[in-house]
Amino acid sequence: GKGRFTWLFQLLGPSARGWFQIISDNQVGRREIDLSSYPVIYVPGAARFQRREIVQALADYVQQGGTLVVCQPDAFAMHLDGTPNTELLAKLLPATGEQAEHTRLTVRSDSPSGAFKLPLIPPDGKGAKILLAPGVTPIMLYEDNAIAAARKQVGKGQVIYFAFEPLFRKTVEDANWRAFWTAFHKGLGRQTEQDIWRFTFPKVPAADQALQPPSGWCLSDNYVMWDTNEPVPVKNLKIAGSYSYS
Repeated sequence: GKGRFTWLFQLLGPSARGWFQIISDNQVGRREIDLSSYPVIYVPGAARFQRREIVQALADYVQQGGTLVVCQPDAFAMHLDGTPNTELLAKLLPATGEQAEHTRLTVRSDSPSGAFKLPLIPPDGKGAKILLAPGVTPIMLYEDNAIAAARKQVGKGQVIYFAFEPLFRKTVEDANWRAFWTAFHKGLGRQTEQDIWRFTFPKVPAADQALQPPSGWCLSDNYVMWDTNEPVPVKNLKIAGSYSYS
């Protein structure tokens, strides 16, 4: 969704200072991009309903050696007509059980981030448990040692799947989560601390002040100021008659 996309952008961009491109499912469907040119593809969210051919294209990308990071537990669950993508997902994602309440996360050394020592809390306090199976490697555990996130080997590539919602505003606001995502992104072989994010905006004095009304009065009734994108009429003197210019 819009929120998940925004939070992942903040975590991988201004926070980790990574560099990336944003692609859409429509570009994949129209074959405008070569997925194999991307070493890592993140799926932040809004993907519960997705065209089966798009999911198949991502599955082929992984089979050929790509890394797919899925940040939405119910991603790709349904085709656009409402039929489930059960068979395709069984090949692509780890299987999960029911949702449950959780209070703490432990990051294992198998995570791209390494064995992360700072405490992490599931942002919305709940998540499903991933079922251990051949080719599935746990990377995060809940407090009861159930699997919260895992790698799944698929062909020559891998899927990294979160069985809880990892992207919220509070994730961006939490220094531990920001540090995790930076280490995670770097652990996938992606560069961080890129120069593109080291800019600052010049300080504009007017931005630190309330709008100041002008002195004097306008006889033409055309004196306005702008507050963001809204015109604010001020200091217009109502007089009889009319005026024109040529």
